[in-house]
Amino acid sequence: MAKNMEKTEKEETRDRSTVRSIEKALNILRLFTYRENELSHTEISRRMGWTTSTTSRLLNTLVESGFLMKDPEHGRYRLGSAILYLGSVAASSTDLRRICIPVLRDLSSRTGETAHVYIRSGLWRICYEQVESQQAVRQASEVGSREPLWIGATGRALLAFLEDEERERLLEQIGRENPEVDMARLREQLAEERQQGYVENADGRNSHVGCIAAPVRNAAGKLEACLAVSMPSFRFPKDRREMRQAVLEGAEGISRQLGYSCGLA
Repeated sequence: MAKNMEKTEKEETRDRSTVRSIEKALNILRLFTYRENELSHTEISRRMGWTTSTTSRLLNTLVESGFLMKDPEHGRYRLGSAILYLGSVAASSTDLRRICIPVLRDLSSRTGETAHVYIRSGLWRICYEQVESQQAVRQASEVGSREPLWIGATGRALLAFLEDEERERLLEQIGRENPEVDMARLREQLAEERQQGYVENADGRNSHVGCIAAPVRNAAGKLEACLAVSMPSFRFPKDRREMRQAVLEGAEGISRQLGYSCGLA
């Protein structure tokens, strides 16, 4: 009886040690980002706060299992073929429509309004997917419909959160092809909205619509789409904090499922 108890305690101790080692190995893998795709032994040891021997043991195990590769010339580490394989498996099962529909349903249920996901195609915003409000009077778009990128909250969200160079290229094109657009005002709006992290409808041409939109990002941290909730302007609440939070949480949830939670520096 005593021997069995002792054996069990030893097994539990060994299991706990194994779990800790796995956690440490996973923490090493999380250090690698798009910006830092190679790290030295010293850098890894310093960032994790481990001894040289502990770091060496874990790095050797990760290299042997294919999760890391070591450059023989410079001695730096990068993600290995096992990660590439698992990443391709994950990518093959990642579909924006499949991911966003449950989020859209939840957002529409929480707010009582229409929830949509928009994507960009050139200078157009396209309604990619939506769940309509159940209210008799509601704001909805036809899935697949397209509208100018510079009009409305969803369009500005698809401009505001682009990388600087791409956004400027599109703004220059909008200005050339649409001289009626107040480009100074548009740039000012986009800067403010980029700073606050979301967009609310404030376009006079769409004053009948109340809308809050937030960016959806992919694994590389780049803009993939935007998530929005829309309603007739007479139902657009003065205190929009809860509605805004619901949209931001939904956008973050979709982004995480697309891989954005992988920790970009």
